[in-house]
Amino acid sequence: MLVSRADGDLPAQCRDAVRFLRAHAGGLARLHRALGAGHMLLDVGLRETSSEDRPWPTFELPHALVAAAGGLGIAVRLSFYGPRGGE
Repeated sequence: MLVSRADGDLPAQCRDAVRFLRAHAGGLARLHRALGAGHMLLDVGLRETSSEDRPWPTFELPHALVAAAGGLGIAVRLSFYGPRGGE
C-alpha cells in the first residue's frame, strides 16, 4: 500500500507516513493482531545523495514516525535507490 507520493523528499515522506499511521491506527492494530509480530513493514525509499564532500550521508527518521510505527508493531526499512534520473 502506498503511504506517500513524496519520492525523494524524506521529511515529506515521514509526515505522510505519520498521518497515515495515525489515521489508520485502529485497522493496523487489528491487522497486527491477526498476522502476529514480524509481518508488518513500512518501507521508506531514499535517494543516493553521497558526494565527494559528503561520501557517507546520514538520514534521520523523526521520533513521531518511529513511535507511531513501533507502537503498532510495524518495522521500518530504509531502501536506498540511485540518484534521480540515473545520474
